[in-house]
Amino acid sequence: MPDFGSSSAMVALQGLALLSGVVGAILNAKLKVSGFYFWLISNAVLLLLAMLHGLYGVAILQLFYAVTCIFGIRYWQQQPKIAHPSG
Repeated sequence: MPDFGSSSAMVALQGLALLSGVVGAILNAKLKVSGFYFWLISNAVLLLLAMLHGLYGVAILQLFYAVTCIFGIRYWQQQPKIAHPSG
């Protein structure tokens, strides 16, 4: 189990949250449902970091974002498949 209190572990977790959040945004902009999955990774990591630092309001916000992603995935799966212009 990594020591989340170490600065290198924190930097790695922040990097993971940043990278997965950016990738999620790009994929969602390209109308890809996989963006929600990347956002879920980002939300989970940021939730952990917020809890470790006692930022409970931020943790609740990340939990809300994660629930929103789950709803987004379910909504997306219920929609009829249509062709999107690729660009």
